[in-house]
Amino acid sequence: MPSGPEASSVKSQDTAERAMFGRLQALMIPLVLLAVMFAGASTVRAQTYRLVFLGPKSPVLVEAQITAGNWDLRRIRERYAEGAFERLDIDHDGSLNADEAARIPKNGRFSRASGTLGAEWLEWDKDPQDDKISRDELFSFLDVALGPVLSVEKKAPRLAQTVRLYSELDANQDDRITPEEFEEGLGKLLLSDFDDDETLSVAELQPYPLSVIQAQQQQEAMNSTNSLPLMLATTDEERAQTAERLLRQSGGEELPSPESLGIPERFFRAFDLDRNGGLNKDEIVRYLEKAPAQLNLHVSLAPPLVNVGRISRTTEMVSLVTEGRRPVVDMAGVPVECVARNRSADLQDQVGLFKTRAMIADGDKNGYLDQGEFAQLQANGTTFQDVDMDGNDQVTREEVDLYFSLDGLAAQSRLVVTLSDEAKVLFNLLDSTTDNRLTQREIRNAGQIIRDFDRDGDAALSPQELASRFRFTFSQPELLEFRPDANMNANSRQGFVREETSGPLWFRRMDRNLDGDLSWREFLGPRSDFEEIDQDGDGLITLQEAEQAESKRDAAP
Repeated sequence: MPSGPEASSVKSQDTAERAMFGRLQALMIPLVLLAVMFAGASTVRAQTYRLVFLGPKSPVLVEAQITAGNWDLRRIRERYAEGAFERLDIDHDGSLNADEAARIPKNGRFSRASGTLGAEWLEWDKDPQDDKISRDELFSFLDVALGPVLSVEKKAPRLAQTVRLYSELDANQDDRITPEEFEEGLGKLLLSDFDDDETLSVAELQPYPLSVIQAQQQQEAMNSTNSLPLMLATTDEERAQTAERLLRQSGGEELPSPESLGIPERFFRAFDLDRNGGLNKDEIVRYLEKAPAQLNLHVSLAPPLVNVGRISRTTEMVSLVTEGRRPVVDMAGVPVECVARNRSADLQDQVGLFKTRAMIADGDKNGYLDQGEFAQLQANGTTFQDVDMDGNDQVTREEVDLYFSLDGLAAQSRLVVTLSDEAKVLFNLLDSTTDNRLTQREIRNAGQIIRDFDRDGDAALSPQELASRFRFTFSQPELLEFRPDANMNANSRQGFVREETSGPLWFRRMDRNLDGDLSWREFLGPRSDFEEIDQDGDGLITLQEAEQAESKRDAAP
């Protein structure tokens, strides 16, 4: 055995090696977690949740049995807590001391913007109270900080849905668009052709900066969350909030009749404990907890599948419209499509994306990123300090792997039911070529929309004929903040063109807006030639008419 300075040197080297081993061990955790998550483990049992859909005619009590895949959400949270513990336990002694515990992220996810617990960690030093945080105590905190296992969200409206054509075309505001109003209104809309290309894009029909539109979309989704027609009713707190919402809608302190819940008289009396003919808040809470669901759904995320189970025979408010993997159910007067999506693979894809970006961003090939190189990751909302685990001003690929693996696990340790309004959008109905712009021919053919959707035969288009359809999407949350295609809306807002590769060369060169037709403004020739080629006299030369004219010219002496 060495002694003296030599022994001290050996001891110091041994300590450094053990510290490095511990750090490497911690960095390997996300790889292990990902491998385990995507392995062929046995399917876990379904978790049962209760929801209430506030339909036009009455509320509908829904019970959803959801199977999240190979791992239930508690196990995913436990694995996230294991990785978080290893990141926080700098000295690798198996517990978090005061300095380490103070760095626990306040909202459960490692982000400088979220802040840290600081001295508040002492509130979680409970079992035992020993001035340090154990693995179990960290899990208890993270389980609360990460939020409820199931939440309801509203999907931001699609970009085309922000174009409100109906009110502009309904000149007399009688909720009916006649063919005359269509023709007159679309003629006025042509004044919005700011780039003078004889087409109307989303940007021209709603001429605000894209950043403003996107902010409006997100704000609309956030502001309307509290007024969504879908509420959770699984926990006591959720049932109490739903009961309060039902009472507010009824305008009283009690629900006065069976119709207010869409249930038979005998059911209503069974929950009217004080026999006063109405249901107060406590009685509504009891109904939400104890009553048989009017609709039962069986949801699987792996594979994605929704099956409609039992529909209560005691209600006329629920009926199955269409079956299949994405069934449609009429819920108290409105069709609702039920969809399951498995987004667990997004985690692996996003980690791989940022590891690849880290390799490309390492311009000097020294094995780590400095702050300038880190900006090339384009990780919106994630700072250099978030990822720099050991604070040495160097972000390694292992640290990139660790951060995005852990944060992805945290994000997907819960489920969401996303509610979206799938109403037919008039802009999309007119945009027959789906290029996010209205061409001359589409504007001229707008009257066909009335004929196609005029179900009541009054030769006009009403909102009821563009009836809404809701969609429930059961899934893991999207990793929105890390999606590489976040800028696609910018291109779609301007519209896009498909260049014609067939037909006479003169036709293709004259078609400056690439809409597949030649207008008189685009035609470079005498008016008599234009009218001769335009055989149907509709004011537009089609590709077929151009080809026929070319054939006649070739056949001439």
